Amino acid sequence: MVKWSEMNTLRNQIFAAFTLTMIVVLTFAGIYIYGQVSNLLRNSAEKHIQQTAVQANGRLDALLEQIDSLTTQVATNDYVQKLLLQEADGVRSAFAQRQSLLQIASTYTAYSAGIRSMELYTGDYRRLFPLDQTSLNARVSQEMIRQTDRVKGRLVWFGLDPSQPDTVLAMRRISLIDRGYAAGGYLAVRLSRDYFEMNEQAAGDGEARGDDEYMLLADAQGAPITSDLAAEEAKIVLAQTGSTVSVGGEELLSVRQRSRTTGWTLVLLTPVRASTEGISVLRTAILVSIGIGAAAFLLLTLLLSTLITRPILKLMRTMRGARLGGLKQNLSPSPPIASLEIRELNNTYNQMVTHMNELIQVVYEKEITQSRTELKALQAQINPHFLFNTLEAFYWSLEDKGG
Repeated sequence: MVKWSEMNTLRNQIFAAFTLTMIVVLTFAGIYIYGQVSNLLRNSAEKHIQQTAVQANGRLDALLEQIDSLTTQVATNDYVQKLLLQEADGVRSAFAQRQSLLQIASTYTAYSAGIRSMELYTGDYRRLFPLDQTSLNARVSQEMIRQTDRVKGRLVWFGLDPSQPDTVLAMRRISLIDRGYAAGGYLAVRLSRDYFEMNEQAAGDGEARGDDEYMLLADAQGAPITSDLAAEEAKIVLAQTGSTVSVGGEELLSVRQRSRTTGWTLVLLTPVRASTEGISVLRTAILVSIGIGAAAFLLLTLLLSTLITRPILKLMRTMRGARLGGLKQNLSPSPPIASLEIRELNNTYNQMVTHMNELIQVVYEKEITQSRTELKALQAQINPHFLFNTLEAFYWSLEDKGG
């Protein structure tokens, strides 16, 4: 098992410090960039949806103004005014006179493919056209009639026709011009629900919508008129408020535009996942960038730490060799080093080695001189004694021989 002391080297410390710093920097930078770009993409998607909703609402207002203009022309038509004035004077219209209204209705409905039919009523709610005996108060509620009277000649949009839910009903009171704009009758218009479909018109403007975008048009009471969603889902959307709604477990961005003319609400819906597709790509790009950057940084850190610590290790080995060699041999200088700071340390060590070698040489020479001096002194002490002893030995040898 590797001991901590063996791992706690300068190289490992540099490597760990640089790696930790890089991880922290990349993490915070990635989080910040991801948050900023995510908000930018979401805001851009919301602005795009808002712009699309404004354009769709403008197209809707254009359709409504077209119908308003056509019904105004019908209400001010000379023949219609003459017939209603006659009815106001108590003279009932003949069948032939009522039948002539067919040509007028056909002429005006030809200007708009959305108009299903036109209905003309007298001031006392009798129907003049089409040619049947249905009365206005049997056709619509009394509240709808009062609402039409309150606006005094302006077109009132009621949304889906109660008697025919596949059509949209609009009414206006006809004022008699020759009677000081007194009430003379009522004009009801039924339009196809398909007339208010925004999808095909958006494609016709050269602005192809995404397959995940939905449009919903609701009347002033919150009842769906047209919708890309199922009827139940459309009601769920209209019951919710806020910039996001939930349908079938899916989060949708919601942008609402209210028509000033009708009070209707146009809702444009886009799944949140569609607006965050770019965020997923961004997240992947950031993670890949962090991974590549971290790997490159780790390699560079390893190389840098090696370049820093290798000269130090060489210097350590040289110094260890000098310690083990003692004074038996001259100290070896360390080889040149490229790094400036380590080179200064190496030069200092080499200067110390040179100085120590000089000291070793001086000490060595002093020791040799001292040894020689001691030897000579010893020889000087030994030589007289040796000569005296030799002569003394000769003397006693001669004495023994009687010489």
